[in-house]
Amino acid sequence: MRNKFLLFSSLFLLGLLVSLIYFQISFATISSVTTNTPSVGKTSVTLSGTATLSGVSELYDRRGFNLGTASAAAGNYNMGSSSDTGGAGTGSFTHATTSLSEGTAYYSRAYAASSTVPQLVYGSERRSF
Repeated sequence: MRNKFLLFSSLFLLGLLVSLIYFQISFATISSVTTNTPSVGKTSVTLSGTATLSGVSELYDRRGFNLGTASAAAGNYNMGSSSDTGGAGTGSFTHATTSLSEGTAYYSRAYAASSTVPQLVYGSERRSF
């Protein structure tokens, strides 16, 4: 009888632990994405962003930038091209782009996305050139 009690108690505690881990991962969210000031050359730009996560740091699996000649504020939400920088986790990330047209206004914004908890968060938009 005592062995059955220990077995069921152990299984109950294991189930409780798995449930707590699941809920911690499931309810973690991307708390903010910041689009930092880009480093601009005549026909190139190095974009920089920072992602902050509340909860588990491995939660989101994509981060990158939108770059284009139209502002997202004007309703162009993909702004031309998107580029994932690869990797996950919190902190800073960068992406360098060349062969841009000199004298053209470009708009950029950083983003982080999660497939675990469907979420896509954008940083503020920056204008360059």
